[in-house]
Amino acid sequence: MSNSFVELHARQRAEVLLDTGTARELIGPFDNMISPHLEPQNIVPEADDGIVVMKGQLNKKNAVIIAIEGAFQGGGIGEVSGAKIVSALEHALADNKAGKTIYPVIILDTGGVRLQEANYGLLSISEIHNVIIALKQYVPVIGLVPGRVGSFGGMSITNALLSYVIGTDKARIGLNGPEVIEQEAGVKEWDSSDKNLIWNTLGTKQRQATGIIDEVVDDDVNAFRTAIIAAVNEKKDSYRDRRGDFYLTLLDQLDPEKPLDITSYNHLFNQVVAKPHHLEPATSGIHPGTKSRGRNWFELLTGIKKTHKVMCRRSCTPGPTDVNMWQSCQMKITVFQGFGTVKQVWRKVTPWVMWLMI
Repeated sequence: MSNSFVELHARQRAEVLLDTGTARELIGPFDNMISPHLEPQNIVPEADDGIVVMKGQLNKKNAVIIAIEGAFQGGGIGEVSGAKIVSALEHALADNKAGKTIYPVIILDTGGVRLQEANYGLLSISEIHNVIIALKQYVPVIGLVPGRVGSFGGMSITNALLSYVIGTDKARIGLNGPEVIEQEAGVKEWDSSDKNLIWNTLGTKQRQATGIIDEVVDDDVNAFRTAIIAAVNEKKDSYRDRRGDFYLTLLDQLDPEKPLDITSYNHLFNQVVAKPHHLEPATSGIHPGTKSRGRNWFELLTGIKKTHKVMCRRSCTPGPTDVNMWQSCQMKITVFQGFGTVKQVWRKVTPWVMWLMI
């Protein structure tokens, strides 16, 4: 297809969405912000860490495009890539707060957290969610799910928080991928080789029918541009993040002991009448809670006992210029009590990182 959007890479996707001659990449490959965690694991890094951030105009309105490259590490989010996304969104939030309207567009082509940097990726995704919720008070935050990888893992939760999501019939959306479900639940529960099952369950036709995606367009650059412009002009928002009572009521009516096919689920979905659910708010405190299996593994493998005092964050404070944006994304590490730096700890526990995701 000569004008296919799906077949383009992240940088090309960002460029074709913006008005001709207005695109300007921020924190690009020549800024040399490379993940420090991949090379020690014998993985070839990329100079942009799989994230392209581009500012410009979309139909003569200021916009910032954040495009995830699905061809690099399955679009997985790590420390540097997550910091780039958070920093771009925080700058967009600062501009909107200052009265300088700018519209963020996120192109999702991702399997979620990058397992080689799992804890950093989880932290990044939580920060992305916080900024998206804050941004939605000012402008719609538009999401695109073109195809190839789709939108999975923690970034599928990002998908659910976005104001308006546009995709093609080549895209899939789900918290867990087919192979992961089969591995954990068994082939009788989910046969990952059954393509009809996968597309009928995770494909955009079904996801649109149940409110996970808002609009399905042709695989065409102009179709995407037209849909984005309409969403911005009409301030479209599906308010999925405000439908907690609906989804909790739906869960109340599901019986995990009984088989459920797509037709039955859709019928149930359309019959749900939301009932109020009162959940106790999460609270913070200085006293550690019950230790998780992940914390126990961490302490046994590293010898660190006071893990509740560990902190590792990026500093992405918005600045007035794009130079400050680059500077604000420099990684800051905090020393572990009695154990040296985060980088040293990471090298010691990397082989067991998947155990620490629990």
